Amino acid sequence: KASSFESPDGTGTGRNEIRVVLERGDLGSRFTCQSENEAIVNAPLQTSVQLDVNLRPESTSIIGANDPVQDGSVVTLMCRAQGARPAALITWYNGTVPLAEAPTEDVALQDDETYETQSRISFVASRFENGELITCEANNPVLEDNQEQPQRSSITLQILCKFLAHPKSDVRPIQTCHSPFLLAVLLPCLSLAWYFNGRFLDHKEDNSLLAPTTTTTTDGAFWKVCIHDNDRIILSSLVSDAPFVEISPTNITVYESDEVTISCLVEANPPELKSVRWYQDGQLLSVNNQTKYEGGTSKEPSLTIKSVEKEDIGVYSCVVENEVGVGESDNISTVDVFCEYRLITINYILPTDKPKVLLRMDPPSPVSETDRRNVTLFCDIEDGNPSELTSVRWYMNGELLQQLPICEDELNDENDLCGIDPSKLLLEHVTVKFHGNFSCEGANEAGWSDASPEEELEILYPPGEAFIRKDLEEVIKGDAITLTCEVSDLGRPESDEFIWKRGGHVVTHVTSFNWTIEPVTLETEANISCVAVNEVGEGEPDFIGIEVFEPVRARATVTFVGWQLLAELKTSSLGAGLANQPKTFFIHYDNGGPFQIAAPPTFIERLPPYTGAMAESDNFSVECQVECSPLCDIFWLKDGIPIGEDDERFSINTTLVEADLAKNDFESVRSTLIWNIENWPGAKLDRVIDNANYTCQSTGNLVGNEGVISTTYFRVECKIDRTKSQLPHRDTCIGISHCSISDPPENIEISDAIIRLEEGSSREKVLCTAEAYPEANYIWKFNNENVAADNLLFFDGGISKDQAGIYTCVAQNKHGAAEIGTEIDVLYKPECQIEQNEDDGYIVLTCEALANPEEVTFGWHRVNATVLDEDVTSNGLISQVRLDPSPDNFGTYYCYVNNSIGAGQPCEIDVQGKTWLPELWIYEGTQVEILEGGKEKDERRVGGKKTRELRTDPPSIGERALLGHVQKR
Repeated sequence: KASSFESPDGTGTGRNEIRVVLERGDLGSRFTCQSENEAIVNAPLQTSVQLDVNLRPESTSIIGANDPVQDGSVVTLMCRAQGARPAALITWYNGTVPLAEAPTEDVALQDDETYETQSRISFVASRFENGELITCEANNPVLEDNQEQPQRSSITLQILCKFLAHPKSDVRPIQTCHSPFLLAVLLPCLSLAWYFNGRFLDHKEDNSLLAPTTTTTTDGAFWKVCIHDNDRIILSSLVSDAPFVEISPTNITVYESDEVTISCLVEANPPELKSVRWYQDGQLLSVNNQTKYEGGTSKEPSLTIKSVEKEDIGVYSCVVENEVGVGESDNISTVDVFCEYRLITINYILPTDKPKVLLRMDPPSPVSETDRRNVTLFCDIEDGNPSELTSVRWYMNGELLQQLPICEDELNDENDLCGIDPSKLLLEHVTVKFHGNFSCEGANEAGWSDASPEEELEILYPPGEAFIRKDLEEVIKGDAITLTCEVSDLGRPESDEFIWKRGGHVVTHVTSFNWTIEPVTLETEANISCVAVNEVGEGEPDFIGIEVFEPVRARATVTFVGWQLLAELKTSSLGAGLANQPKTFFIHYDNGGPFQIAAPPTFIERLPPYTGAMAESDNFSVECQVECSPLCDIFWLKDGIPIGEDDERFSINTTLVEADLAKNDFESVRSTLIWNIENWPGAKLDRVIDNANYTCQSTGNLVGNEGVISTTYFRVECKIDRTKSQLPHRDTCIGISHCSISDPPENIEISDAIIRLEEGSSREKVLCTAEAYPEANYIWKFNNENVAADNLLFFDGGISKDQAGIYTCVAQNKHGAAEIGTEIDVLYKPECQIEQNEDDGYIVLTCEALANPEEVTFGWHRVNATVLDEDVTSNGLISQVRLDPSPDNFGTYYCYVNNSIGAGQPCEIDVQGKTWLPELWIYEGTQVEILEGGKEKDERRVGGKKTRELRTDPPSIGERALLGHVQKR
């Protein structure tokens, strides 16, 4: 369509419109408009536009389970929805019921710029799925906007079952069996065979007997037999029995005018049926009306309703009769009919009728407070004439919240709240304060409706602040302590899970509100925190420092040898010194004489686990100290053999140490074992025979009969200077293979230098190794915190993007340390958020993504409209849409972001008319303009009482009726 006109200045303007009915092949098409006249010497002027076409899925199909599958095996089905833009969302159904199993879904951009969605679902097949219809539905915004049904693809499962002939199997008695113990399997068989008195009879391909008919007797009968997997035989039924009847399916949901078939499955001998009767809600159904019904006869027991109506809703059962007897289905089929409403044009004016309204929320309840989402309330008219509401009253918890529209301000003919749709109310960035029951009343020309039923807006929020309470003020090593995490507000939903951390590391085995630590060890001495958590998130944690005290040796057990009153003990000077000091001690008392406080043998200083000395050392010694009262003796052993006083290789020095009340130590014995190296063969230690276990052992005393023992492993060490030696490595030592080379860790290695994992996945452990003697100890560090205490690093619970970074393995022994790092790169789908700003009078929507890999593609979608490519600019992780601020561009916009890991959750924003701006407020007749920072620019009397109201935050819904409305200059 072309047009042109001439301006007063003599210039002309030409306009040419082309209308194109878009098809699938137009995706990515470029249309070019060229303009030329006689004044253009060179090429014509031109401009182009490239089309982005939203497309419904081109095809939907299910792959898998084409052949029958074995009962108990895993069935994997894949649903492919191809040719969609945006990508299709896939839902799985078993019949009409959504499958409980969670599918895995992949979305890929194809060469033709459309998306292919692949959804995989796995479940264990059982006999209950036999004959069931598994359906996948593919939907996308194109189908939704056009109010079209989702695309469907279905497959019927065939399940092969294996059965055991045992009374405890899933079987049932045959109604007319001559022998009471005979049982029949209810499920289908793989093949049939005939037996007579245990003898196999030949049969045709259709399983009919070649043998003559024989009357059933108690001592000779024909049996129809099911054979499963060619290894087990099951009795199915006698030759003559009443019909066994089963109805399928048991639940049917259809629309009006649809055709529905209820199958009546019959197993009977003889198979000829005398009659078939169908019942609806217990009433005999007349199936003679052939315009409505088909089947339901002895030749075709199954019943077909050709065009269902709402009168066909009900419970159906089937009764079948042969010459032996009557069989009735144990199960039933429930038929439900949905009504289809069609639009009818009424050519006359209906009388007015007050409306009947219902309240609706979008998004539906519940809503998380942390999402800071907007919730729109709709007051939908269910009945009434006219069908449009002219005014709506909104209520929260029974109290009037707002009545819309507001048209009372005569000072401004462009009142923002006068021309709005009163049936919608926007709740911005809902918090827990919005939790409550909402209702509405609507008015049309006939009057006001009754209040709608209340709808609860449930706001989910995380738990409140935690407080840690401990049951002991003084924590003693070896005792038990219970910590309780008290939270005044458990959130919504209420938290039943708590996260405890010790030293910044999660205590995985404790998730309850209390934690009992028994026994208390030095490891308990750390900063401990707890926080309550629910499905919304974590609350505010509390922290507490635990200080562990050594027991001053047990406030404890007092044993009297003889008779002694506790009062006399307290009057003694020694008893008074111990009265308030926990200690295991004993009191000896004999015939009224003075008492003696005793302590059993206990180590004050033990031997280290291992020791070592150089072969050419001049001297070496080890020492132990044992508390015991009365005093005990200490002796030394080498490899379990006592070291005698006449052994010139050693010297033993023994010292008695007095009691130290400051340390709460009783009297003790200190013993030192000294190596007299000069008396050893060759005046040096032998690297082979002088490696041994040395033991410090005490005797018992009055109150400790067995004494105490401590052992150290002594090993002869040597040191090799590899810079001067021709021995590059300890493994090449010749002639000194028994030499224990002392080295700091070296040659440290790691199994993987860089590891890339998808968020939520786990992998095999990362191994760190080093060469060292003594053997190295390992720790893993991340962000200067210890995250593992051995040479293996793993993420068995699945890794998160917060755990990405450099992990350092530190190997150390008493001679030094070495370290090496590995990089954990966590890949995850994009996350995005949209912000709205203004630029030169235009609305600018900015979608910013966070993703790894950072190579992303953006897509914009608007409900019931198209976002043009010429309005979109994308660069890296940011995409922007520039919009003219006209009502045609108002609505809900979605930003879609993809990377190689997959498609992230789309983010959305509502672009509406004039928003609540802080520049100008009207309060009690005073008009005040607010500058940045909340300062007052000017004010002038408009009418009424003059009152200053300086605010920069937008009003809440409850304040809008009081503060009036915001006007933008």
